Amino acid sequence: MRKKIHILDGYEEIKDKQGIAVIIDVFRASNTILSIFEAGAQEVITKTAKTAAEVDKLREEYPKHTFFGEHMGKKFENTDYDNSPSTAYRLENKINEAVVISTMGTSAIEAANNAYEIIIASFGNIDAVVEYLKPKETDIYLVACGDIGKTAIEDYVCAQSIANMLLGLNVDEDYGISIVAKNSSGVGRLVGNGMYGDLEQCLTTNYSELVPCAEIDCQGFKGELMVNRGNI
Repeated sequence: MRKKIHILDGYEEIKDKQGIAVIIDVFRASNTILSIFEAGAQEVITKTAKTAAEVDKLREEYPKHTFFGEHMGKKFENTDYDNSPSTAYRLENKINEAVVISTMGTSAIEAANNAYEIIIASFGNIDAVVEYLKPKETDIYLVACGDIGKTAIEDYVCAQSIANMLLGLNVDEDYGISIVAKNSSGVGRLVGNGMYGDLEQCLTTNYSELVPCAEIDCQGFKGELMVNRGNI
C-alpha cells in the first residue's frame, strides 16, 4: 500500500491520526528545537504551560534542564531563555538537556499522541526531513501548526514544499521563503518585537542536517525528542 501525504492546516486534526506526524512551527518552536540540538543538546523535552506557576512545576520535575519558553509571544519570567532559535544557536556546547515551551508548536506535538512517530520540521532542515521521510511506508501528516485558529502561511508553505519534494516535484525553497517574507503576519510580529535574529534564523534554509524525532510506544509520548547524529 502506498503511503499517503496529508497537509493539516492547524493541529486539531492530528489528535486521532496514526502515522508520522511532521510538526511545522516555523515561527518559532521548530527552529528553537532544531537550534538547541545544533548547539549540542542530547535531549529536548517539549511541554505546554500558560503561567509562571506551571513553569515552576516543570522546573521541579526537570531541575537540571535549560528552559526555553513563552506563551502568546511573551517570555516566561522564570525560563532561562525565550523560545528563541537565534539564542539557542549561539549556546554551542552549553546545553545538554532542555525543555521547550511554546504557544503553538509544543501544543501540536502534545496533540500528536496517537502518531507512530513525531518529527520536527522547518525550512532550516527541510532537505534532511525529506530524505528522512522518503523510505517511510506509513501515512505522513504534515502539520502546519498555524497561529491560534488562523493559517500561518510560513507553516503551510513549508508543509506544501515538503509534500511536493516527496512527490518528486522541483521546489524552489528560496521562492517559498520569499512568499513567507512578503505575506506572513508572523514576520511583522517578529520585526515589531525586535526579533531580527530569530526572523533570520527561521527563514534560513538547511542550516541543519538534523531531524529531531520521537517514536511513540504503547505508553504514549511524554515529550522527549532526540536526534540521530550519525556522521554529522
